[in-house]
Formats: sequence, structure tokens, C-alpha cells
Amino acid sequence: MRLPAVLLLASVAAHIDQAPRFGGSAISAISGDEAANAAVRLAGLGESVPELFLSLVNDALMGRIDAGTIRYQAPSSVVLLQARLLDPRGGVVARVKKVRATLSLKELLTGEIVVSHVELEEPELDLVLHDEKLNLLEALTPKKPPEKTDQKAKAAFRIDEILATRGSFKFSDDNDITVSASGITALASLDIDLAHDIIKAVP
Repeated sequence: MRLPAVLLLASVAAHIDQAPRFGGSAISAISGDEAANAAVRLAGLGESVPELFLSLVNDALMGRIDAGTIRYQAPSSVVLLQARLLDPRGGVVARVKKVRATLSLKELLTGEIVVSHVELEEPELDLVLHDEKLNLLEALTPKKPPEKTDQKAKAAFRIDEILATRGSFKFSDDNDITVSASGITALASLDIDLAHDIIKAVP
């Protein structure tokens, strides 16, 4: 990945976001995402966006995401096929046939992960509760949280909207209780707060 170019584009996008444009008596501004999208296209860095996205996510979490295929979809989406979420021990927490994540490129280019929309096609969750620890939450736990006194710390990542279609899950615990369901369609959001070790999922 051409990291220096990525950092330069982030700086350009930030400056363009602050600069007004004049047209007659009207004043308008290019949004940060529009500037970042244009910069990515001009620099030919589209192929680097999926790699950067997955690297930032995996660096932030105790768990790991991998995919059979990952590609960039202009102007600002990453598509993962046959994706998996693994817990810290390498156990599979979720399998998803197809994931399409629409990113905020301005934040991504500066190292922050903000996803405006995620579509999960046929997600399969294998939830296990062991010693009062749920494998899904273990996988999503921040890897290196900053000091809790740092009120300015950013979230590890935020997903404003998650749409899951034709999903299923199985839940089991130490007491041999098993619950399963299928054919689920759900809408939620996710916010992981590095500064305070908070994981919020809002249905």
C-alpha cells in the first residue's frame, strides 16, 4: 500500500473540506467525503481501500475478519465475499455470504473507521457463552484501548446502520442450553468506544 500517498490525500481532503467555493453570490463547500473520493480516484488508490479498511479493523479488535474475496466498489464501498469473524482464539463466530460496507473515505484515510451502511447477506452466527464471556463480544473487544481518562479518544469504529437479511444464529452455553433461529432480517447500529471499553449495538 502506498501509505505516504494515502496520508497526503487525507491532508488534501481535510483542507478542501474547509475551503469555501464562490459562485456569484452563493457560497458552497465540497464535503470531506466528496474530496476524499475524488482524491482516491485521481491517485488510483481504489485497490488499496479494501486492504486499508481490513487492516484497520483487524488492528483495532481482539478478533479478526477474513474473506475469500475482497474488492473495492466505487465510489466508497468495500465488498467481502465468504467473510468470517473469528474470536481471539481463532474460533468462527460468524460467517457471511456477502458483506457490502459503505465507508467514509475521509475518516478512513486518517485512520478512523466510520461505516455509514453495512449490508450482510445470509449471516450465520455461532454464539457461545463460556465462563460468562460471549464469543461475539470477545471478538469485538478493542485490542489496545487508550487511557480511560482520555476523553478525546475516538471510537475504534462506528457503523451507523447494519442491515442483515436471511440471517440465522445458534446460541449455546456451559449449561448445554441451545437456541437457534433462521430467516432473520434485522436493522441495527454498532459503536465501539476505545476510551471506555464500551460496545453498543442498537437494534
